[in-house]
Amino acid sequence: MTEPDPQPFAALPQHPEETWEADLVEAPFVIGDENASSAVRPWWPLVCSDTGGPIPPTELVLPDQAHPQLLWDALRSMAEEQAEPPHRPGRVVFRRPEDVERFGPALHEAGIEVARDDELPHIDGLIQRFAEDNGSLGKFDVPPIFAEREELTDEAIRGFAEAAHRFFESRPWRHLSDVDRIDIEAPAAPKGMACAVVLGAAAIEHGLHFVGDPERLWTTYQANDSQAAIDALDGPLWALLGARAEGMAAADVALWQEQGLPLADAASFPRFLGFDPEAGPVPPEPERLAFLEAILRALAATTEQQIDSGRFSVDVETSHGPETVTLALPDLLEPPTHQEWMRRGLDPDRRAMERLHAQMDRFLAEHGEVESQEQLQELIQAEFMGQPVDPDRHPPRNALEKAQDLCFDAFDAHGRRRVQLAREALATHEDCADAYVILAEHHRETDPEAAETLYEQGMRAGERALGPERFETSAGSFWGETDTRPYMRARFGLAEMLADSRRAEEAIEHYRALLELNPQDNQGVRYLLLSNLLDSERDEEAARLLREQDEATTFWQSARALVAYRLGGDSSQARRELQRAVKANPHLPRVLEEDPDGLERTGSYSPGDRSEAAFVVDELWDAIVETEGALDWFIAQGRALGRRGQESQKRWKKRKKKSR
Repeated sequence: MTEPDPQPFAALPQHPEETWEADLVEAPFVIGDENASSAVRPWWPLVCSDTGGPIPPTELVLPDQAHPQLLWDALRSMAEEQAEPPHRPGRVVFRRPEDVERFGPALHEAGIEVARDDELPHIDGLIQRFAEDNGSLGKFDVPPIFAEREELTDEAIRGFAEAAHRFFESRPWRHLSDVDRIDIEAPAAPKGMACAVVLGAAAIEHGLHFVGDPERLWTTYQANDSQAAIDALDGPLWALLGARAEGMAAADVALWQEQGLPLADAASFPRFLGFDPEAGPVPPEPERLAFLEAILRALAATTEQQIDSGRFSVDVETSHGPETVTLALPDLLEPPTHQEWMRRGLDPDRRAMERLHAQMDRFLAEHGEVESQEQLQELIQAEFMGQPVDPDRHPPRNALEKAQDLCFDAFDAHGRRRVQLAREALATHEDCADAYVILAEHHRETDPEAAETLYEQGMRAGERALGPERFETSAGSFWGETDTRPYMRARFGLAEMLADSRRAEEAIEHYRALLELNPQDNQGVRYLLLSNLLDSERDEEAARLLREQDEATTFWQSARALVAYRLGGDSSQARRELQRAVKANPHLPRVLEEDPDGLERTGSYSPGDRSEAAFVVDELWDAIVETEGALDWFIAQGRALGRRGQESQKRWKKRKKKSR
């Protein structure tokens, strides 16, 4: 570093009673990127005044950049830019002797007293407040789970780390979801860990979630959010999760690095904690960690065949000796009813309702020709209205219908049971398109390539099952005929996968074909087709679609405005279209000016409400910002329309007042 220059300090007036603390500190947290092994604790040059004055803005730096010059720069910034008015203190206190030696002579020359002290209360308090305000878990800060705990041996920690690595490497969420309850029959479970579910099928959070009994598990599904689920429990909720470096205590990250322990995966560390609504995070005791190690090793070694058997045992070698782990999946041994799934808080799949339509089709085929629409209604009412669906009343007439009934059963189930039924359906008839759809949905998040293949296989199976003539005779009303829907679902899923993998041209062709088969668009194809046309800059085609599928929604009118602007700039047509959109939802101009990352995304909205405007902006945002000048145009025109709307409202109120 350059020699410290006292002149900038000496030139400033002095506040002799004021003391500053200065230290280059290791931050109380860890930062990292997608490679967890590169996680580090950054350094932070800090200067604090005992008057509670401003703290100079400083940037975190990596350890190899933590040069003493940073601390001198922070002192100068405090004196020249942050202090009000700019001034030098009477005294500066450092923690490290080398800082006194390095900076002391220059500060003395500027008339500033220099001291050293192990205790820097203002800096230490700042760091403590920062750690408390930025706890990785929000309400709960993350304590060290493994480091500095004498009751945990090095062998136990390494055994856990290796078991967690094998568990994450085996990716059991490919086979099990968070509704597949696993009962741990052996070894004896610590309190709160008798049942488990695998997390990761939705590709959001990977790991294991434990509860003490099944009812506690269903409580978590019935809660409105994760915090409500924790608050509803009367004890710790234990969970193993893959955590990024920022979600681990710095001491645990250091332990992993110093001992060369295996990571959960390339991007995360294994974090195992209990979450207590009253006490906060609870680190595991040795017995609990040893139990978890055995379970992780067993699940890592489990095969699909064992899972589908419903109950199985696995012998594993652990850091504390051999163990036999016995696991059971009760919902495979005794599948729940539709009512039981609903009691647990799991919503029914609407596709299961198509069983009734299939039964009606079979009934009418058996009955023969019907003379009138009135007779048809009378027959259906007499046979079906007011009665529960009985699968045995109008049984399948062939193998394909039998396979489809198994898919209806699958739609009424959840988790692994749904996969089992879909595979049974394919074994019954290889052209059962819905069976492929169910399996594709199972793989969609964990193995997109497999899902795409399955959707395509389902589409081809549907083509074979329906036959080429059906695509001519029923074109235009495909969705209205129950047995065509599996094909439509498979092709729709394939188009989505192609779009997700940025193969928009292929996706567009499938979406168009679906609309030709079913112009009424029960599947909402037009929205996805429009999105892909906009992404592909096929604006003329997008304009035709907007005309052909016209609707008075804010989304459709906003899209018409965007396409008109793309084709003709700030034209009268583009302004008219935007005016219609703002008339449909006056919140649109204000929402357009907000930060899109801060928009509330509820998944549902009410027409004309702010929630609808947020939905529209979220859906069209990428297309708007990728169109040169479009965002500024939308905002400027939206403001103008908003002003005109307010003026019109004022005139209306005046006329109404005069009429009285």
